[in-house]
Amino acid sequence: MIYRKSIIGLIWLIIKGLLLAAVIIFVGYLVKDSQEFMGYFLAVAGIIVVIGTAAYVYSYISTYLVVTDDYVALFTQVSVFGTEQAKAEMLEIEDVLVNKSGIFRIIFDFGTLTVQTVGTKPNFTNTALARPEVAKAQIIQLSTGK
Repeated sequence: MIYRKSIIGLIWLIIKGLLLAAVIIFVGYLVKDSQEFMGYFLAVAGIIVVIGTAAYVYSYISTYLVVTDDYVALFTQVSVFGTEQAKAEMLEIEDVLVNKSGIFRIIFDFGTLTVQTVGTKPNFTNTALARPEVAKAQIIQLSTGK
């Protein structure tokens, strides 16, 4: 099964990015008459914020957790051109933790899922995961065989 990040987190990310860009562009518009260079500089900065937000949105929607009968894998889009993968066989999983701190995470059912592995293999974490308890229950069921 594939688990993706929460749509609420995506909407919040887009709102923050566009609001920041709007404020920067608006301030640039206000100062352009007295300081023309600063006005254009802030307009370009606002556009860069929009592009950065778009790149982060791409990274956000391209990150997902895969749970199969044999393994758990986290595919993370760390940048537009860079990806990371973390994989653990079901027998290597020691514990699965869920953190849903905050009223919005509880209401909209998203949180952080951490898969702890045995030995020196690194743990991996997926933040803003939709329905993390469902993923945790499935991983525990498959890793313990119960």
